[in-house]
Amino acid sequence: MHRGSRWPRVGVALCLWMALCLPARLDATIYYVDATGGSDSNPGTSEALPWRTLDKVNRRTFQPGDAILLARGRVWREQLTVPSSGGPDAPIVFSAYGVGERPKILGSNVVSGFQVYSASALRAPWPYSTSVVYFDDQRGRKQTSLAALAQPGDWYWQSGELFVYPGSFTTVEAARREYVIKCINRHYVVFDELWLGRGSYITFDLFTGQNIVVRNCDIHGSASGSPNFRVGAAVNGLLVEHCTFGRPEDESFSGRRLLEMGAAGSPGLGGNWIVRNCTFHWTTENDTGLIGNDWALGVMGVRQGNVLIDECAFHNIEDDGVYISGNDTAGAIMVQNCYVVNAGNAGIRTWNQQGTLGGPVIIHKNKVQGCGFAHNDAMGIHINSTWSPTLVEYNEVWGGRNLDPNAEDGGGIAIDGDSRGAVVRYNLVHDNFGKGIYVYGISGPSFNHVVHHNVVYNNDCGITVSGNWNAPVSNVLVHNNTCYKNYNGPTMGPNYDTEILVGPYASAVDLRNNILYSSSSTPTYYLIENSLGAITADYNLVFREGGGAIARSSTSGFRTYAQWRALGYDASGINADPLFVNPGLFDFRLTSGSPARDAGDTVPFLLDFLGVLIPQGPKFDMGAYEYGNGSEPTPTPTVDPTITPSPTHTATPTPTVDPTITPTLPPAGWSDVWHVVEQTSATISRNSLTNRNFRNWIKGAYVHASAPAVRLRLRGATAGTGTFVDNVTIGRRAVSGDPYDFAAPPTVVTFNDAPYVLVPPNTTVYSDPVAFPVEAGADYIVAMYLEGSELIPLWNQSGTIHGYSRNVAENQTGMVNVSGYNEVYSIYIVEALEGTSQPVATPTPTPLPDTGQPPTWAGPRAVLLPANSGFHESAIELSQYAWDDATPRNLLQFGLVSQDNFVAIGVEVQVTGRVRASVQPEARGTNHVVFAIQDVAGNATEVGIDFVIMGATSVPAGVWNLLR
Repeated sequence: MHRGSRWPRVGVALCLWMALCLPARLDATIYYVDATGGSDSNPGTSEALPWRTLDKVNRRTFQPGDAILLARGRVWREQLTVPSSGGPDAPIVFSAYGVGERPKILGSNVVSGFQVYSASALRAPWPYSTSVVYFDDQRGRKQTSLAALAQPGDWYWQSGELFVYPGSFTTVEAARREYVIKCINRHYVVFDELWLGRGSYITFDLFTGQNIVVRNCDIHGSASGSPNFRVGAAVNGLLVEHCTFGRPEDESFSGRRLLEMGAAGSPGLGGNWIVRNCTFHWTTENDTGLIGNDWALGVMGVRQGNVLIDECAFHNIEDDGVYISGNDTAGAIMVQNCYVVNAGNAGIRTWNQQGTLGGPVIIHKNKVQGCGFAHNDAMGIHINSTWSPTLVEYNEVWGGRNLDPNAEDGGGIAIDGDSRGAVVRYNLVHDNFGKGIYVYGISGPSFNHVVHHNVVYNNDCGITVSGNWNAPVSNVLVHNNTCYKNYNGPTMGPNYDTEILVGPYASAVDLRNNILYSSSSTPTYYLIENSLGAITADYNLVFREGGGAIARSSTSGFRTYAQWRALGYDASGINADPLFVNPGLFDFRLTSGSPARDAGDTVPFLLDFLGVLIPQGPKFDMGAYEYGNGSEPTPTPTVDPTITPSPTHTATPTPTVDPTITPTLPPAGWSDVWHVVEQTSATISRNSLTNRNFRNWIKGAYVHASAPAVRLRLRGATAGTGTFVDNVTIGRRAVSGDPYDFAAPPTVVTFNDAPYVLVPPNTTVYSDPVAFPVEAGADYIVAMYLEGSELIPLWNQSGTIHGYSRNVAENQTGMVNVSGYNEVYSIYIVEALEGTSQPVATPTPTPLPDTGQPPTWAGPRAVLLPANSGFHESAIELSQYAWDDATPRNLLQFGLVSQDNFVAIGVEVQVTGRVRASVQPEARGTNHVVFAIQDVAGNATEVGIDFVIMGATSVPAGVWNLLR
């Protein structure tokens, strides 16, 4: 059963808006406003008789579906305060009409009456303390004293007077109003084709509200310490697209933060945000702290749903381009297809992502260029103190540098702080002053990271794994990377100049299947052996041009390849030229004669750098590329790509509310004999045997029917590129000993006669029928090997998704830390066990107290409930059904009434607030089943309920009811 994201469903352009909204409300009205040709005494309902002021708009009550259109080419020096809310299919729209430039709403007034004060200053009366002054259309530079006025564009305010340096300007205007647009606690509102700026505090303040759309707008010119656009933490449902934030012509700055999402207000309700096809401009200041406060786009305080930052461009940012911090949601936060150039700190950064719900952060297919120049602790993509599962993939990062070019960082991709569980894969990292990929610990232990199938060249160092005395780094897999000539000379970077460096306080580091090609100036390995823990290095191909030492030690100097192997490293490695296709053109594919072909160790990954299924031959290849069909040359990196700074302002498709995904239905003749939703105590465990990932215990109490033959139903992950499942077996569980051992040799499960299958995301896959009899009440085990590092949802014991984990290496288990829980959960890839439709004996259900006739029901809703079907109900207000006392107890009872008895029933409850649901009926009558929800915290407001009827042979008609 799928639940789509609840994005606002609103109109796109005016014509589409009219087509969409007028049928919902035929009496919707369009109002016109003209700052020069209108009058507030006009009716405002035609272009011929428009209103004049925004004050008229602010004092008017509008109905859902109404539109307020501002005349193009006009200027309003007023604040727009949104007075009314729209509806789901009838938003209130603020947009433009006519021809010409977008209508401008400004927070500034023109300053007049300037007189000569001195040779370096003019002055005029201005009774308002201001923070923004414009000279014609150029933002001025605020100075701290009269004596500091030294060039045109300088200004200073003091004691009711504005002082400016003389120049050739014709108009001076100063910020007068705190806000340009203020939208507080309004819902279903669209802002389209507006030009906003020059407020003395925040240009656009969206502090609270739901289902807001901002598109095709220019937003800039806030106070130096304030955001251009502030989105409060309680805003739920926001789409921002085709907008421009800041202006390249504002030479000093366009505001401290361009788009701030979630920092203001109390987190708890906000989320479901999309920002796409937007451009961010900002010139630089001089803040050299590790974590600055002047990023372009910040995502903070999310507590609901997903966040998507897509196809945005960031230019000349003082601190981070994209800053993600302090969010706690079960949904995903994704930054994809973005271009960040010249960010003074990191291009994309996560910081302090340590919530309990465990939603993933995905940084996907971005280009990050020339970042870190204003700081000494910056990388292109920087993962700081992040516990959320983080996936950094398919990005290109180049040109990174530090304020001090010889400082430690200034590189490509970093996993830093006390981070855990990050995956860095399929990235192209090159030509950075510092390290290419850096795994490091600062504020606490950093562990369980995977770095695989990356191409890293022309950096100061290829890949570094290192910790410090209070922040060790452990359990790091560095597999199948291609590192080439990471030596950028003696004047750039800290001069480690090696392909892989392992530093102090690092342990359980596994270097495997890498190709390390170094220049004649530097060795391939560099070990800083002070407090260095266990390192495994094997099946790597190492090559140094011109021969010589291939390893360097901080304590014993240089080592030849023979000396390196004598230490126990690379026993199955190779010391030879990898024979790349054309390394001079950065084509690091393998030629047919490469010694790296079929020379690698078995690793738990599915695809190579180019998306080729691996292995292609009898064994895995070394390096990031698998030799085989479908390989193509690596594109030559584009230096300083030309990015069009302004996005195309075109209409975009209307966001879909709760998109319906048609599930893959099984053919006739099969029905569930076990389902994951029913399972209440299954756990995953590493196999007691070898070479397998997981075993899933199917608890017999929930095997409710016998069957002579079965098949598995698998469900793909909600993210990633697919989950590769291999060596699947099913068998009866042993009654003693290891609870995850089989009682007898298990039966092999196949998929289209193959022992493996790729399960795409959000897809159901069925195995071939297996002649394996199951008995109701008996315990079984499904074992499988999962390859890859895809994200897979985990289910808690009531069947609700609460977190995510990655498929980890052999003999590891997936963990999730949920509020109130800290345990291992069943992996939802095994969704159900289905049996044939042959007549089988059905166990008699345990008798429940016979409550006689159903109690008093509220609002019955008739629904058809065939066998093996489901029913969904959302947003049920508990306050309508709660008891009057405040004692935490059952707040809501609900049930099903049928003309027939139920064979089995399972219930899943999706909640708002901390609500738990019983998975077993509280009472059963002859024709009804009663369940209950209990609010364990006493603060729930509403719930959504899914009924899933399983194994029922006949439920011809059902009625869904709520108890009073």
